[in-house]
Amino acid sequence: MRSLMVAPTVPALGGNGLAMRLGVFLEALRRLGEVDLIVAPLAGGADAPTTLPRDLGVKMRVVPVAGREETHFGLIARLRDPGERLQAMRAYGRSALAARLSPAVVADVAAAAAGRDYDLVHVGRAYLARAGLAVAGARALSLDVDENDAAALASQARERRRRGEAIAAAFLAAEAEAAEREMRRDLPQFAKLFASSAAEAATLRGLAPDAAIVVAPNAAQARARPQDDGRTVVFVGNLGYWPNAEGVAWLIERVWPRVVERRAPRPRLWLVGGGGSPALTRLARRAEVRALGAVEDLDAIYRRATLALAPLRCGGGARIKIVEAALARVPVVATSFGAAGLPLRGGCDFWRADAAADFAEATVEALAHRSLRARRAQSAYRRLVGRHEREAAVRALACQLAGA
Repeated sequence: MRSLMVAPTVPALGGNGLAMRLGVFLEALRRLGEVDLIVAPLAGGADAPTTLPRDLGVKMRVVPVAGREETHFGLIARLRDPGERLQAMRAYGRSALAARLSPAVVADVAAAAAGRDYDLVHVGRAYLARAGLAVAGARALSLDVDENDAAALASQARERRRRGEAIAAAFLAAEAEAAEREMRRDLPQFAKLFASSAAEAATLRGLAPDAAIVVAPNAAQARARPQDDGRTVVFVGNLGYWPNAEGVAWLIERVWPRVVERRAPRPRLWLVGGGGSPALTRLARRAEVRALGAVEDLDAIYRRATLALAPLRCGGGARIKIVEAALARVPVVATSFGAAGLPLRGGCDFWRADAAADFAEATVEALAHRSLRARRAQSAYRRLVGRHEREAAVRALACQLAGA
């Protein structure tokens, strides 16, 4: 089987959650035969590590996107008045990511694949659909939607509106409407669609009612049990992603002071992930909070972790970092939104809490009871390891892709 994968960032074994998901798809395709990889870096730098493609023997080409957005979109971005810019964006009718995938970029993707016959062209994420559809001669097309981008953008718009940020909310709502139109147009043209959870799959059926939709759960590698020092609490995630940054700001401002004042010895919070804004970095300069930035060796983080937190309140998809923590046997405190899409039971497999006071109370309880932490961590591990452990996910996905 000869395949082409078109991806928005370089697939990887760890680090960025999207790169990890793309890595599972890349390895599954490689087990079926020869694979070419074209990266149009809409969601990651062109200089991302290429370790996984190289180790798999995959031929990779990067098509540059920086500075190549559609001219119309570039002119809209220069408008200084927010109201005028919003009106122009609505009239333009395309999402920002789709605008960055300009006709010139799509043509370069098609040219990079020219002269090759592919049994399957697989695209990673809906906003890259047009690039995959431009490849000539593919016998079959598949698309990993992962999460419903329109629903994720709409959830961010609701959160911004709740915070009183009317202009930001209006821009996100316009983006959501544009993304939905694009998905309604593009998704039905693929033979098979993949989603990260059953809940995400259900939303896609309304956009592509005749498509074959398969749940491909997020996956991570199982890790050794943590040492659990009783006080090291971690958040792991890309802080350049607004839902992550918003959740961490809420955690530091509203939750963490309540935890610190009730626990002795005082717990410490590690923020692990790149992309944090200067404002978030300043916010993290508080007692017992350390912003570690991007960390290459997450094994070292999870080995020392007592507890992992997932304070998300908007966004989309199934949180791969909860999967990663659970497979490292690190117990988790999460919001309902943070745990959405995963087969975990609040009160049995993890602590679930949504209000700041409740999230703090759950964190304090988890820190106070070592045996309860161990039981819930082991329960979460058992519920996820069968489908969400990386090797199992790769095997299952290879079977699905073989029949695409």
